Amino acid sequence: MKLLRILSSLLRKSSNEDEMRRYIFKPILLPVISYFEASNLLALISDRREGIHTIKINAGLCNIEVSVESEYVRLPGNYIVNKSQLERMLRYKNSAFLIKNDVFKIEIRSKYKYYKLMVPRENCPPTLEISGIHMHRIVDTDPWRDSMSKVKLARIRSGMNVLDVCTGLGYTAIHSRLRGANYVLTIEKDPYVLEIAKANPWSRRLADPQIDIILDDATQVIPELESESFHAIIHDPPRFSLAGELYSFEFYQELYRVLKKGGILFHYTGTPGSKYRRMSFMKGVAQRLRKAGFTVVYAKKALGILGIK
Repeated sequence: MKLLRILSSLLRKSSNEDEMRRYIFKPILLPVISYFEASNLLALISDRREGIHTIKINAGLCNIEVSVESEYVRLPGNYIVNKSQLERMLRYKNSAFLIKNDVFKIEIRSKYKYYKLMVPRENCPPTLEISGIHMHRIVDTDPWRDSMSKVKLARIRSGMNVLDVCTGLGYTAIHSRLRGANYVLTIEKDPYVLEIAKANPWSRRLADPQIDIILDDATQVIPELESESFHAIIHDPPRFSLAGELYSFEFYQELYRVLKKGGILFHYTGTPGSKYRRMSFMKGVAQRLRKAGFTVVYAKKALGILGIK
């Protein structure tokens, strides 16, 4: 079934379809070098290790062969990075850079926020950092495995339709497809987030034709979806202080409505504040989910709550 037909079948009112901003995801297929990979390349030049070497690029995603030639490194596709460019990259710890005619730090500075593709450590999938706050767990795990654990908890499997609230870098949408989901509808409100994702090599599978991205407010989109149209939901919102509406009883009612009977919601809550405040916060989330109709199970290791319909 074509994507347009799948999305149309999920809408309660076909007249509202054009109001939903479908986002066409086109990844930037340029080499990406992280801070750590730049350090390794600079070491090859500084040690005068001329010749062919196998290295990792794209934040550890793939191995490539490079040619080290005096003061520069030649990458496949005839992309060249010189010593001074690598030295400049090392001024920005944990950053990542697109390589074309020059090196470009993967960041966006808007009027109110600063967005950066942040690589926590060597050979680690990146996270998105917004004004100094990273959007994935990076302690004792990495952003890719963190997202995979959320998808596993939602018991996503072959043939399912999945609703993914707050796309981010798209890792939960991608893992849903990797686990066999037939279709994923993912919603993101912030266009700058998707622009950063386009430059992230680990997000390229968001171009999967069975993933639909809607650039809009989830509180406006979900009420237009058919009841009981998803087998599972991943809800990974920003912190409460930034998006309190995504933690409301009214929003949870809508999530309950669009979930099929027996379906599972995984709701990431994170670790806001002190232990006492965190327990109080999760208790409040759980109470609102129960009031909306869910059976609630705490998933403490994953810093979230399961809601079962």
